[in-house]
Amino acid sequence: MTFNEYKYWNTRLHPTSQDDEYTDTHLKYISKHILGAERLLDFGPGIGRTLSAYKGIGYVEGYDVSTRYKKYALKRASELGLPFIYTINTSGDLTYIPYEDKWFDVVVACTVLLHQKPENIIFVMKELIRISKKVIVITWMGVTTASYSFSHDYFEICKEQGWIMSNIKYFKSQIFFCYAGE
Repeated sequence: MTFNEYKYWNTRLHPTSQDDEYTDTHLKYISKHILGAERLLDFGPGIGRTLSAYKGIGYVEGYDVSTRYKKYALKRASELGLPFIYTINTSGDLTYIPYEDKWFDVVVACTVLLHQKPENIIFVMKELIRISKKVIVITWMGVTTASYSFSHDYFEICKEQGWIMSNIKYFKSQIFFCYAGE
């Protein structure tokens, strides 16, 4: 059976929690690395777990394949008083993301890239670089048996593409890092 991101994320019943140790650690890391950003894209915002880190940023947009979580994210943004646009990619194809080059100061991909199929991961990461000046990634490391999660060697991908990884941090089974093109 082939993993279909669009189908999976639009039928998954239980969104992840906003209140846990992982979320707190994500928020602290993100907050340190978005200073000075005026335009930010949350790539795969889901229910809006990371939105509280974006207060004070003039333009915040979420880009997701899930229609299911939109209402949760918009409710969370409203509670925070955060102007937030939630754009849905209905095609499920993330190998092209429809924004201008370097449109965003920062793109945040928090626990999203592990869901990209191996044949698409480089295309998706290239798109994130194309549309932003800096990308912040928080993702799981290691082997997984879940049909909707994939293990990617981010060090090797960035090295092969000539991208510079920085601010690398580990937390339990996760890796946090920023990457940028030349």
